[in-house]
Amino acid sequence: MSTQDMVAEALRIYFGDARLKLETGPNGRVYGAVVSGSFGGQDDETRQDQVWTALRRKMGEGELNEVTLVLAFTPEEAEALDGDAA
Repeated sequence: MSTQDMVAEALRIYFGDARLKLETGPNGRVYGAVVSGSFGGQDDETRQDQVWTALRRKMGEGELNEVTLVLAFTPEEAEALDGDAA
């Protein structure tokens, strides 16, 4: 299983309603975003704590070192960002 697949699995287990946008960069490291209604009313630090807790529950230290950044958005925030890109 690739690191990207492990990240996706960990996030889906922890955030059942999540939409994921994950990429593996040319350096082999995984980055991306998770969109979940469960982030509503939470600050960035709390969201990141939840993301990394989810990853740590499923992945080992070596695999975690291959993850660079996973941003956390509510569906409304993701929609606003998508609208800005148009």
